[in-house]
Amino acid sequence: MFENTVLATGYQIATIVGVIIALISVFVVYKSYKGTQIQKKKEKALELAKYYAEVIIPESVFISKLLKNIDINKTYSIAVEKAKLKDFTLEELKSIFKNDYNGIEKMWKEIKFIDIIKTKIECCDSNVDLVKLLEINEKYQNEKYSRNYISILGFIKIIEKDSHSAVHEKTVLQEYKSYQRNLANKLEWFAMNFKEGIADDEVVYQSLHQTYFQIVKCLYFLISSFNDENSKCDKYFTNIIWLYLKWQKNFLNKQLQEQTIK
Repeated sequence: MFENTVLATGYQIATIVGVIIALISVFVVYKSYKGTQIQKKKEKALELAKYYAEVIIPESVFISKLLKNIDINKTYSIAVEKAKLKDFTLEELKSIFKNDYNGIEKMWKEIKFIDIIKTKIECCDSNVDLVKLLEINEKYQNEKYSRNYISILGFIKIIEKDSHSAVHEKTVLQEYKSYQRNLANKLEWFAMNFKEGIADDEVVYQSLHQTYFQIVKCLYFLISSFNDENSKCDKYFTNIIWLYLKWQKNFLNKQLQEQTIK
């Protein structure tokens, strides 16, 4: 009887010990898996930061410079900078600009060829023949117009006469129409990786949030124009919007913390 009791007790202890060991093993495996996933998310974030620096930033420079060239009175820039961007809809867009909306819409949709060429030159676009540009500079340097402006005008005249030129007005205008959308699509893919938990956005926030805010503001008209009243439940560029709002909230919270400390 005593032996049976001892055996039973020993069996129970062995079972309990086995269960504990199994639980510890599961916990260790889980911790290891979680640690691996966290590391993978960090590595993916760094990979995306590299893509952002090598692809998105250079392409956004053109849009940023073009905006400065067409938004002469800074109507768009000032309004977007002051506004609390939240919905990224056509309704919100109109509410921000109010009476200026029609002028802003025309500014973005009727981009002039000269503004695109001027921006390409400022960005040192490889498709622009700088040798010819320098020749025009030399020819018109004594004119009453500013050297840069007359150079562009003269350069455009050469382009129009030269059927073999790499730059043509029709081609340039067509390229521009898709340029913004392509940049927005790349930024959407970038943000999607963070929204879906593939990468950890906290890893790159401090390095990228300021330029990200500026790029999104440059693309605000495009994004909001796509999201009219019929697309409230099926919006475009939702990942861009999600990351912008998350980082904006983070930024404002940190500002508040700094003010509290002071």
